[in-house]
Amino acid sequence: MILIMASSTLVGCISGDPDGGDNDEIDIDTLNGLIQDNLQDFINNTTVTVENHYHNNTTYITGSPGLNGTNGSASPNTILTDISEPDTSLDCNVGGRVIKHGSDNGDGGGTPQNGVLEVGEVDYTTTFCSRQELSKVANTNIGWFTSGFIYAEELDIVVGNTIYFCGNDGNTGFELWAHDTVSGLTWQVADINSGAGSSAPGRFLSILVHDTIYFSADDGNNGDEIWAHDTSNDSTWRVTADLFVNTPNSGLSTYAVYHEASLIGDTILFAANGGSGDDLWAHDTSNGSTWQVADINPDSSNSVGSMPGAYLWIPIGDTLFFNAWDGNAGHELWAHDTSNGSTWRVNVLNSSLSQSVGYGGEILVGDTIYYSGGTQGRSLLAYDTSNESVWLVKEFNSSYRVGASDMIHLGDTIFFDAGASSYYGKELWAHNTSNGSTWVLTNFSLSNSISGSSMQIIGDSIYFVGSDGNTGYELWEYDTLNGSTSLVADINSGVGSSDLGLGLFLPVGNTLYFNADDGSNGSELWAHDTVSGLTWQVADINPDSYWQANGWGASSTSSKPGAYLSVIVGDTLYFSAYDGSAGNELWALGGVTHTITYS
Repeated sequence: MILIMASSTLVGCISGDPDGGDNDEIDIDTLNGLIQDNLQDFINNTTVTVENHYHNNTTYITGSPGLNGTNGSASPNTILTDISEPDTSLDCNVGGRVIKHGSDNGDGGGTPQNGVLEVGEVDYTTTFCSRQELSKVANTNIGWFTSGFIYAEELDIVVGNTIYFCGNDGNTGFELWAHDTVSGLTWQVADINSGAGSSAPGRFLSILVHDTIYFSADDGNNGDEIWAHDTSNDSTWRVTADLFVNTPNSGLSTYAVYHEASLIGDTILFAANGGSGDDLWAHDTSNGSTWQVADINPDSSNSVGSMPGAYLWIPIGDTLFFNAWDGNAGHELWAHDTSNGSTWRVNVLNSSLSQSVGYGGEILVGDTIYYSGGTQGRSLLAYDTSNESVWLVKEFNSSYRVGASDMIHLGDTIFFDAGASSYYGKELWAHNTSNGSTWVLTNFSLSNSISGSSMQIIGDSIYFVGSDGNTGYELWEYDTLNGSTSLVADINSGVGSSDLGLGLFLPVGNTLYFNADDGSNGSELWAHDTVSGLTWQVADINPDSYWQANGWGASSTSSKPGAYLSVIVGDTLYFSAYDGSAGNELWALGGVTHTITYS
């Protein structure tokens, strides 16, 4: 609690006697002006001192009971303000304050001049409440579980106000569903694999072309092929007849897991298997034609083909740049020009430079592609698409997969991870693309590092997951303005890790939302406000009580928010989560609303 004591001659600021006592009170506008001017300090429970404010003979002083003398305030005209937390019934789940003020005059049976604002002395109450609405919006199990070399890039495409996703109502398997964020309606779009079977829409490919969603799906007869759904007229049809001819096998690539498809003009480029391994294919959405672009690895005994896009896939103008394996050298950088149909391995002007595309990250800055390459991706390479020059940016002798966690850029600077292994000993690095300098930003020990979660830029800061050895893997911030690195929050206090960001790591405005485990509640939805610096658990969607009531204890209480879906529509975050009763469902977290109530 904070007390703000305001001693005044009250000249020109008398406003009747609202509490019914014999003393006049300071007017509401003056006190609320003081509160508004220092609102953030009040919210943060910070001591506020404002002198000579509003009136020449008025001084406002902050303090605790008994400030002006052992037994209390100096005058019955002293104005006291009490600041407290809102009652839980108000559901101010993002924070708030209740601010009460009145004269220390003993009204209502109180004790005058004791420096304590008592119930009868309260003249005005102002309640500040910040709230986010969290709700389950669809009772349809989301997600598609895969195994082996197949990794699911789940379908989550927004068209207007509608989210399209892979869902299962328990009767028809995993099929294409939709949720209208305005009306709140949820419906099955199509049962492609009729009956209880699952078509697993979007498992290998999903892309929006105008009003039409193109996606992979398995009808139970032809394996995964390309299908389409026109959102303007609700029609759904199979696009590719049978890429893997006369077999029930999937025609779509199971290796191009990070870069499924790209639209250049009216043409979708994607990886597919026509029977001789994965190669680059194309589909013209204007005339419905589908063809193999190139047979980069013609060896018929090779079942994996050239594996285009398994590690790099970047469209620039009319040209797609991608990795491919021709069966001789390692994975190299290739290009396909859609304007003339030509496909070629990118020319290496410096023939002594190993240009193998690694398993790490890649990013486009201007006309230049920066990517991991060399043995096991230990080098950072650059290729200028405007003049076809290639060069070594930096070789990390002990590095493993440069940019494996992420590779992002802010202005002219690229930020990426590099280190001793895929998990331990990695540091945050930077490369300035304008002057060519490269330097390390963090100084973690070899047994600790940046983890495999992605990075996010909010304002001038980079947010990432790491450990300096004093804590487990937690949320960190690198401030690009002053070059400082700091721990944002130790959510799982001590050396335990919160497993932060493994399912959800997404900014909405100035707030970063992520999954984290505090060691007690499992993996739940958390948030960090980058402006105020506050970090909090938004909700315990899968509480201990459910599991304990069913005899399972508290070890499986994670809701794993965002594990299968996370999209933003307006200022609302939609995400998958498991409340312990009905599988992974669609949930919504609305934007923060602020209310001020006077009484």
